[in-house]
Amino acid sequence: MDSLSAGAASEALARPAVAAGVQWEEPALSEVFDATHGYPYFLQEYGKQTWRLAEGPERITRDDVTAARPHVTEQLDDGFFSVRVGRTTKAEREYLKAMASLGRGPYRSGAVARELHKSTRQVSTIRDSLIKRGLCFAPEHDVIDFTVPMFDAFARHKL
Repeated sequence: MDSLSAGAASEALARPAVAAGVQWEEPALSEVFDATHGYPYFLQEYGKQTWRLAEGPERITRDDVTAARPHVTEQLDDGFFSVRVGRTTKAEREYLKAMASLGRGPYRSGAVARELHKSTRQVSTIRDSLIKRGLCFAPEHDVIDFTVPMFDAFARHKL
């Protein structure tokens, strides 16, 4: 699923709220977009949790988004990322963890292999299987990245 632009993401959150008499403040919308990179399912989870925890009856603020963040993370960890990782092998999880340990992607395949203390050739089948599973993709030759935003953070703190 493709990510939405900042404008489309803001509209996806703000339009239903306006219909209910609630206004999202611009800094709150920006905060959600920065966290989700416009990924629709993550926007939906942020919208749900922020709406549920919002202090004010008529507006949603950046503070509301900040308060919702741990709840969003928990929901995504338990209901989105864990489900996908649950189908992987130990070697695949180690590869994902090595990717995440390098910071934000995309990642050179050689750098991931070095992190695992192996050659690129030794881990090429693991890389290929992660791509086939839809957890990673190759944006260019010898480069790999996660298919969804926030996966690197999940891998760093949960794998």
